Amino acid sequence: MSAPGLIRNWLETSVISRGLLAFFLTGVTVFLLSWRGIPFRLQEVEGQPAGRDIVATVDFTYPDWGRTEEAAQAAVARQPPVYNLGGFRPEGTRNPWALLVRPLGGPAAAERLLESLLVRPLRSAQSSPEFPPSVLLRELALGLARDIHESGIMAPEVRDTLLNEGRRYVKVATPSDRSLHRRQLAEVFSPSGAAGEFSRRFGEALSLPPAAAAAISSRLEDAFRPNLSSNPVRTRELREAARRGVEPVVISAGRGERLVEQGEVIGFQELVKLRAYQERLFRERPPISIVQQAVGTAIVVGFLYGIAAFFLKIYQPAIFRSNTSLLLLAFIIFLVLGLSWGLMYLSWNLSPRVAEYFRHLSPVAAGAILICLLLGLRPAVFLTPILAFLSAFMLNRDLGFLLVGVVGGMAGIFAIFGARRRIELFRAGTVVAVCSLAVVAGMGLVDGLSGSVVLKQSLGAVAGSAGAVFVALIALSLFESGFRVFSDIGLLELSDLNHPLLQELMLRAPGTYHHSLIVGALAERAAAAVGANPLLARVGAYFHDVGKIVKPDYFSENEGGGVSRHDRLIPSMSALILIAHVKEGVDLARRHRLDRRIVDIIQQHHGTSLIAYFYDRAERSRQMRFEIEENNFRYPGPRPQTREAAIVMLADAAEAASASLERPTTSRLENLVKKLVRERYLDSQLDRSDLTFIDLKKITDTLIRVLSARFHSRVKYPAAGEPEGRSGGEERKG
Repeated sequence: MSAPGLIRNWLETSVISRGLLAFFLTGVTVFLLSWRGIPFRLQEVEGQPAGRDIVATVDFTYPDWGRTEEAAQAAVARQPPVYNLGGFRPEGTRNPWALLVRPLGGPAAAERLLESLLVRPLRSAQSSPEFPPSVLLRELALGLARDIHESGIMAPEVRDTLLNEGRRYVKVATPSDRSLHRRQLAEVFSPSGAAGEFSRRFGEALSLPPAAAAAISSRLEDAFRPNLSSNPVRTRELREAARRGVEPVVISAGRGERLVEQGEVIGFQELVKLRAYQERLFRERPPISIVQQAVGTAIVVGFLYGIAAFFLKIYQPAIFRSNTSLLLLAFIIFLVLGLSWGLMYLSWNLSPRVAEYFRHLSPVAAGAILICLLLGLRPAVFLTPILAFLSAFMLNRDLGFLLVGVVGGMAGIFAIFGARRRIELFRAGTVVAVCSLAVVAGMGLVDGLSGSVVLKQSLGAVAGSAGAVFVALIALSLFESGFRVFSDIGLLELSDLNHPLLQELMLRAPGTYHHSLIVGALAERAAAAVGANPLLARVGAYFHDVGKIVKPDYFSENEGGGVSRHDRLIPSMSALILIAHVKEGVDLARRHRLDRRIVDIIQQHHGTSLIAYFYDRAERSRQMRFEIEENNFRYPGPRPQTREAAIVMLADAAEAASASLERPTTSRLENLVKKLVRERYLDSQLDRSDLTFIDLKKITDTLIRVLSARFHSRVKYPAAGEPEGRSGGEERKG
């Protein structure tokens, strides 16, 4: 074996690397559970009576959100509304000058009349041929109108409403300036007030009698319309800024003060007070308590992981001996603990009312589903309660949270077990949601919680179930590609005969390809008979001989009845070529990133068995008088480590040997299969495969039954022109 292969094998099976992994897993878990950074979650629930008296042991302060809200509402109420000031358009047909001169017959007639009656002093003092009185009067009228418009004109009903609300001013945004200007409501005109103000100013400028000014005012009723329009967006922004600017009202609580009495109904403010008290206690805890907590956590975690390791060693030795599988399991545990850590921080930093939704939101189902899909049913069932306990330990949850984790995880396991499509994860999510909802509702009835609290907790549990499915769906693809350990869903995708490696095998070694398909069928039936993974056995059988792609003509199934190439080679060279197909198959499988278990099947499907044909041939020829070493004619192994690898070994040998029988009758096939199984057992090839004698009996019977069906005799069909009643020259008997 090459140096990279030795290193890879050491990392995969070494006890030292396994111990380092266990130390790393335990250390990270203890760190996540003990070095929290925030206090434990409150057990008290809003709307429920307190189960104990709580007396402060330290001085602390806490915000009074009720008074703070009152102060914020007062700040919002003090904030005046914002209005946009419309622009003044002197060219419009409704400006004061146009309305004033229209009844007089136009500007020329107005000029003659006003010159003779009203503005002789104005003409003599300010006019000139370039600026006749009509122009001066127009500029005066428009200037006065512009000043009144800039003061603002508001609909009378809006202005009255603001005054009734106690408003004394508003804020005005001009078209040319984004800044706001404070404007007293007393300075803002109504349309009639604007017309009256214009008439007053116009009359004063021209020294008109009151009657004339009143006449002008009556003509200008349509000249002034409201130009202040409400700006709700700017108003809302200012009020939100005013709310944010309010400092929380802080209340001090002293040592010995009774915070909550037993039986007192917990309200929102009591939860805020208790949370502030916990934060103060957490900040003032002595350093020795941190060490004590870390040591206690390490003892608990070590005990739990020790039980898990004992279970894997006794009941799942294939996982226990594979450091890759253990590393995958560690990453799944880290995923669950990391999600729990995130939920812990999120729920603590949210409002107590919102945090109630997170009380039974558990990530355990995601870990349980991933363990079931990637490592199997039994480890998932055993490890789910441990994951639920660790998550509850981190979040300081009660029995209800632990039950939701265990029940939801178990429901997800049994709903996803045997799944062959990724969409079945959503079905599992539905089952998890229903079971979690039932547990939350039941615990709510037991604890006497109010309907609103149970509803919040139930919605959180359902959301957690949906989130667990999405996390499992994403993590499944990442773990499959990263660790090359595929679920049955991924194995089913690998079983596609259009896989590039299988296509290459079909083109370059068609005999081996056909042989692999038959071995796959045999292995699948045998694995199902003993409770192994039938899909893994079938897919592993498909790829077990892919190494023959490199030199396909040196294998009998691809010779096509011609002269064997081994006739020109010495036995030891032939043995090397046969042995090489295992290593080359492993290299091809790794290059195509196949499942590690399939790589193991390729590597182990011959174990350390003897290449008997060439060894006997070497014994007879004595190989040019050199000493013959039996180890040179044995495959390098290792021997099968799993039931699936052992089943593929037996199915491979049985199919290859049965193809060489001249008359494959049922009795001959039975003797052949039993002989092959007995030889593999006596050669210690099955010692580490965890197959029992009962399993070997079931496998033998299955192989005999399937091979007998393959080689069953057929009725000979009549030749062309032969009577239908005869077959092969003999008359059929009904």
